[in-house]
Amino acid sequence: MNALPSCVARALADPLTDARVRATRGERIVGMVGNDMPVELVLAAGARPITLPSCADRPTPQADAVLEPSFSPAVRSIVEQWLTGQFEFMAAVVFSRSDDSVQRSYYYLCELQRTAAAGGPRPLLFDVAKIPRPSSLAHTETAVRLLASELGTEPTQLRAAIHTCNRRRHLLERLRQLRRSDRPPAGSVCMQLLRAADLLPDATFDEQWAAWLQSEFAQHRGPRLLLAGTTPPDARLHTAVEGAGGCVVAEVGGHPGIALGAPITPVSEPFRALAEHYHSLETGPRSFAALPDQVCTAARECRVDGVVFWLIEADEALAWQAPPVAKALGREGIPLLALTGCRWDASDAAPQQIAQFTRSLSRAP
Repeated sequence: MNALPSCVARALADPLTDARVRATRGERIVGMVGNDMPVELVLAAGARPITLPSCADRPTPQADAVLEPSFSPAVRSIVEQWLTGQFEFMAAVVFSRSDDSVQRSYYYLCELQRTAAAGGPRPLLFDVAKIPRPSSLAHTETAVRLLASELGTEPTQLRAAIHTCNRRRHLLERLRQLRRSDRPPAGSVCMQLLRAADLLPDATFDEQWAAWLQSEFAQHRGPRLLLAGTTPPDARLHTAVEGAGGCVVAEVGGHPGIALGAPITPVSEPFRALAEHYHSLETGPRSFAALPDQVCTAARECRVDGVVFWLIEADEALAWQAPPVAKALGREGIPLLALTGCRWDASDAAPQQIAQFTRSLSRAP
């Protein structure tokens, strides 16, 4: 009754198929990597944005030859696809400066192209600044205008592009409200939907998404959980929770669907509005938002029975956040499972530990 649109499974089976087909029809495809990405600039340039997919289950021999171990597995997977020619059909790829691995991969790929060691589309950097002060906002506005110039953004089309993205932001808010209810859709299903949304065109997919949100979902009587920490490659952690009778009803961090933020209010100066929006987003490793506050607020609003804080070994920045998150949740009396040094593909004991933790939780009245 509430099955996902058929296009979701097709998109996840081969994430680049739709974009490749559109490129053969003459559409300009622009890839995006990282958080705080001004999708509106791509749309207003008459191009089709797509979040570059990563895969936890495929080896990365070519990327391993040029990247140090400190690069995140998600970025390593994307670089592997770049070096093996998977993105040749794209006109450009925009990298965000708000993530260290993403930013460094931009410079590595530029150098590889300069030395003719790699081909691929044109790499572009969105030099977003996140410090909450006027000079940082001014820097971001300059970066927005520069990226718009590099993409060929048509300023007269920005309002329509903002409207398009706001439509999706409203759908995301409706999904968040549904997940907070007593009848939440399975977290794994939500992750499939949101990952596909980053791969498919807005108009058709958003209509199907809106129809899916009208479905009747069963009441969930098991434990409700929140997932924080490293963004997993797909829904495998959500599936571990569901196998133990629970449901992930919220995520905190750079998970699909979170990065767009709230709707942008139409203003007379769209470039300024976009700069203010992406400068202030509280996602990504360089955000100045207090992660313990974010986790506790989401846990209260979603009435969760427990929190899973899952960290991979390469995520050194988030590791510093684990103790204050644990302390904050302890004050709230919310059980926490903190897993550090995990494997990104979840081939370790993490899924079993998550399932055991889920079974240990009792439903709050």
